[in-house]
Amino acid sequence: SIAAIARDATAAAGRAVDALRLLTRDDDDEDEEPRGVCKLGYSWEAIDVKAWRGRRDLAETLRDLANQPGCQAEYVYVQEFVDAAGEVRSYCVDGRVEETLWTRFDRPDDAGDDAGKFTTFHEVPRAEALRAWCGGDEAAFADAEKAVRSLVEDWLVWLRALDADPQPFVRVDVFVKVRADGRV
Repeated sequence: SIAAIARDATAAAGRAVDALRLLTRDDDDEDEEPRGVCKLGYSWEAIDVKAWRGRRDLAETLRDLANQPGCQAEYVYVQEFVDAAGEVRSYCVDGRVEETLWTRFDRPDDAGDDAGKFTTFHEVPRAEALRAWCGGDEAAFADAEKAVRSLVEDWLVWLRALDADPQPFVRVDVFVKVRADGRV
């Protein structure tokens, strides 16, 4: 929370890393430097999304996002870094998927004014995503699309359970990762 960051950003960063390790059941890599992204909710096109590496950098990133001018967020979200091939964005209207885009961000710079920020976004045609993400393996790509659609539909059901009316609009973003064995 913003209040926890204001109290002690270093302690908040430590608790966030511990929670991520719990969620990923990542006990064996205690010595490995944690990395991830922080984001403010309702950020558009990663304007308020910043990469971090290590607890000290996480504490600084939390402070930077929480204290930026005009920030009215109550929380800064902390996520593990996912080395994804790309992202599938599902645009949902009235509880149904209406449009799907395949996208990717370039990796953030390590220095300069945009250090740690995801600033370069690309929409990728389906055929290019198929080639780049799955090496042209249509079956693997179809499996990925099916898994994304199922996940998005589950999220839409969950959102509907929170309110009897479907959300007028929501975008659900899902990372796609190609495993060493070729599975997506």
